[in-house]
Formats: sequence, structure tokens, C-alpha cells
Amino acid sequence: MMRGANEKGFSLIELMVSMTIGIVLIGGAVYVFDEARATLNVNDTIARMQENARWALDVLEPDIRLAGYWGRHTSGQVISGSATSGSTLGAPVTGDCDTNWAIDVATSLAATNNEAPDWDCIANDDYRAGSDTLEVRHASGQIIETADLETGRIYVRTHEAGLGGLFAGSAQPPIANGQNNALVAHAYHVRPYTFSDANDTPDDRPSLRRQGLSVVGNAPTVVDQEVISGVEDLQVQFGIDPNGDGSVDRYVNPDNAVLNTNPRILAVRIWLLMRADSPEVGFSDDRTYRYADREFTPAGDEARFRRLLVSRTIFLRNESITEGA
Repeated sequence: MMRGANEKGFSLIELMVSMTIGIVLIGGAVYVFDEARATLNVNDTIARMQENARWALDVLEPDIRLAGYWGRHTSGQVISGSATSGSTLGAPVTGDCDTNWAIDVATSLAATNNEAPDWDCIANDDYRAGSDTLEVRHASGQIIETADLETGRIYVRTHEAGLGGLFAGSAQPPIANGQNNALVAHAYHVRPYTFSDANDTPDDRPSLRRQGLSVVGNAPTVVDQEVISGVEDLQVQFGIDPNGDGSVDRYVNPDNAVLNTNPRILAVRIWLLMRADSPEVGFSDDRTYRYADREFTPAGDEARFRRLLVSRTIFLRNESITEGA
């Protein structure tokens, strides 16, 4: 068949122009896709940090708010069988952070400021240098009936007349018309890692941990619990009322000398510095984070992680007495 005189194909120049236009369009589409994916990843990282921060605060806040709550009266110093009055619980608490640490109900709040705590319940490499620690003690908010007392659980029994006593299991003290509540003792700290592999090699994701009084094998035991990963720093300040007017006059660090005078503690202010799980290519965090008594500017590989700083002030239901570092 003869080709018509007016029939033409693409010239080489037309073909090259078409290919160039196609490449530009495809490149633009790929660029838009990559940007959208990068934005999605950033948003997902930020959302994950926000979610982890909310979870950590939701764990910390009710625990701190109850500090110094002992059931039918508010003074842990008059509770018998405690660390200060001489333990009457028999065998010591397994895995305790120190001798009678868990039952030191005379101290409802305690903390260290930017230094490792003197606890037997964690190893030195389980503390992230430069972070604060926080101890909280109180009675649980749930009243426990005598028939429901659990073997190995430590309880506090109190009465409005100022009577109170610690006991384990069903051996409740003879306090007439008393109220039973489980004893809660928690110690919060930041660990440099979250998990270790089969060779005991830790990852590099910091985490907020809690040493908590529990029951293992029908015996009171302090156990290690993960609150949430991604917490790089915990900072604590106490809101004190030295003049007794019922309002917070100022916030002080846990090592402030004024705490040695046992002022009324009405509030706790906490900061959490959240860090993304993995570094981000092409990102550099050049912010300077200023909070509590800390000033931190990421450098080197640490600057490749996104961070989020959150803070919350928690007012106590009962005034508390604390100890400095």
C-alpha cells in the first residue's frame, strides 16, 4: 500500500521535545509525591510524640495528685509500721529500692535534681544522666473490704481520729471502724534505652520507667514498669507554701535548701522532653530548649531527631512533705 503524500510521523526533534516534557511532568509528580510523603512522615512523628506525651502525663498526673493521701486522714507521719516508726511487716519487700523504701509513708514526695538516685532497684546504666527522678507515695483511691484483702499486698488502715497502720495481707491492725487502702509507692526515672536484644545490647530510644510496689508470688515486690518510650528527659519542681497562706509562693528544684525546712508542698510542675524514635534525613534541630533549670541545644547526630517539650502543673489533693536530693 502506498503511503499518502500528506502523511507524516514524528520528527526526531518533536520526539525529543515530547520526551522532555514527559520527563518534566513525571519528575514533578515524583517530587510532589516525595514532598507529600515527607510531610506525612513528619506529621506522623509529631503526632506520635504528642500521643506518647499525653499518655505519660495521664499516668503521672493522677499518681502525683494523690501524693499524701492516706485514707481517712492526711498525715503519713502517724502511720505505724512504716519506715520511720519501725516496720512491722515481717520480711522486707523484695527488690526494694532501699531498706524500707516502699513503706516510707512519712515522705509522700521525694526527688533528685539532675543526678542519679541512690536506689538499689535500678542499675547505674538504667538512669539517663542529667534527668530528674520522682518518688510518690500514697494510699490507693479504692477502699478495700476485709474480705478482699490480697496475700502479699501491703495496705494502710486509717481512721479519722488520726490512727493509722501498715499491714500485709489480712493481718490488719486493730483500728476499729478503720478504712483499708492499698499502699502505692512509685519511683519515676528516665532510662537511656527501651529494649535490649538477645545479646543484652540496648537500643538508643530513651524511655520513662516506673519502679512500683506490686505483688509477685504472694510477696510484696518492687517491679520495673515501662510507662512509655520516647521520653528523653524528666524535670521536676515543687510548688511550695512557706508562709502557710494556702497558695503556691514559688516553684523550687528538688535540691533547693528550703526543702530541708519541710515547707508545705501544694503542687508539682513536671516537664517531659519527648524525642522521635529515629533520626530524620535532612533535618537539623537547632532549637535551644530552656525548662526548669535545664538548657539543652542538640548537637551532632542528636540534632537529627525531632523533639517536643511538654509541661504540666499538678495541684495536690493533700499537702505533702518532701525531701531534697
